[in-house]
Amino acid sequence: MEKNINKFNKINLNSMKISKERLAEFMELIEIKTGEQLSEQEALTEAEKLLRIISIIYQPATIDDYCSALAKKMFLKTRNV
Repeated sequence: MEKNINKFNKINLNSMKISKERLAEFMELIEIKTGEQLSEQEALTEAEKLLRIISIIYQPATIDDYCSALAKKMFLKTRNV
């Protein structure tokens, strides 16, 4: 299985452990939002799914990305003058 490593801050998102405190907080939020009480195992499964989705979606901008966007913005400004 491929390891998902956030290139920006080098966190291995696959090895993140959810503490009991965070799991309890997650369970409370789910109950407030949906009115549904989850068991610890169900909550852990759902929290891990959420972390996996976040690890897939979240990709911080690199310096190269920022420079490219800035250069494009400057180029477009000069064309409209």
